[in-house]
Amino acid sequence: MSHGILVSTSAGNDGPQRWTLSNLAPWMITSGAGTIDRDFPSYVTLGNGETFKGVESLYKGKPLSDGFIPIVYAEDEFDSLEGFRENSDLQSGKELVTDSDFMPSVAVSLKTGNKIKGCLNSVSNPTTNIVLKGTKLGVQPSPIVAAFSSRRATVITPEIVKPNVLAPGVNILAGWSGAIGPTKLDQDKRRVSFNIISGTSLACPHVTGLAALVKSVHPEWSPAAIKSAFMTTAYSTYKNGETIQDVVTGSPVTPFDYGCGHVDPVAALDPGLVYDITVEDYIRFLCASNYTKKQIKTVTKRDFNCNYAERKYSAGDLNYPSIAVPLKHGGDNGSTTVDSVNISVKPESLTFNEANERLTYTVTFTAGSMPKGTARFARLEWSDGKILLEVQ
Repeated sequence: MSHGILVSTSAGNDGPQRWTLSNLAPWMITSGAGTIDRDFPSYVTLGNGETFKGVESLYKGKPLSDGFIPIVYAEDEFDSLEGFRENSDLQSGKELVTDSDFMPSVAVSLKTGNKIKGCLNSVSNPTTNIVLKGTKLGVQPSPIVAAFSSRRATVITPEIVKPNVLAPGVNILAGWSGAIGPTKLDQDKRRVSFNIISGTSLACPHVTGLAALVKSVHPEWSPAAIKSAFMTTAYSTYKNGETIQDVVTGSPVTPFDYGCGHVDPVAALDPGLVYDITVEDYIRFLCASNYTKKQIKTVTKRDFNCNYAERKYSAGDLNYPSIAVPLKHGGDNGSTTVDSVNISVKPESLTFNEANERLTYTVTFTAGSMPKGTARFARLEWSDGKILLEVQ
């Protein structure tokens, strides 16, 4: 970072539980994973006419059958789970992602699997077929936060909101090693150069490539300025104004899940304003995080005395493109609540007279008593009538 190189990282694949996020340092841009508007729909159709949607399938071979065929629940017939099998991942908070199948197959959630088993038990000779619909474009809503995408940063430095942004990370066409088949199964002898895979490690290279694009347009920008451009121009709502959803719950998510929102590469090229951060600013952040002199030198290769002139440090002093204010609790306030936090900004307008000019504003937060663990979300908007810049 001190040499002008942006550090782009993945949030991790331990979601949807909170406090699971990796790569917490404020000088890194940490990317969560979202879906894209492409799908590979597959369905299980039963002989009684009922149809159930399964996980996307990339199978392109011969269809299972033109008509219906008998369906067998393998656990009953062979005392084995090799056959029709329901997947419990969705039930446990995980999503199912596209399979590079080498035979006609479809995975379903535990809830759907139980419905199918109920149908099997209701007739004497149950039949079924698997219907694969190929590629479908324009799937909405999109993006949706992937279930596996890690959420919310550490309680050690709650002033730093992570992940920073959301980027495409579900069912992404990516390069693939020829050392193993696309299903990773020993029986799969296929060798391909590309595969459809998922993970925040797919979101990360999207952001890395976009950072290279922004750097080519603004070669003088620091890593912090590029990160700021992504964070302040990211979008957190769909075109209809509704907040980005969670694939697990189908409900709106919060900055703990998507950070500042989904990256917008076009908007990031011209954010209007950027929040820049120097190496010295980051070192002061380490001081505020109670790093020792030895630890700071290990990280930065510099000698820095946090106790010089008895200076006071605060993690909130970092010129970060988002604001998080942890409120201290005094006494037992579990039964007293206030629905809002008052926010004031001074000055309410900024006047720039030349490029690269630096101005300062102050944000003040005032809140009453709230239950421990309460979170409130808002955003600060700066606009010149053409460009809208948000700080969440």
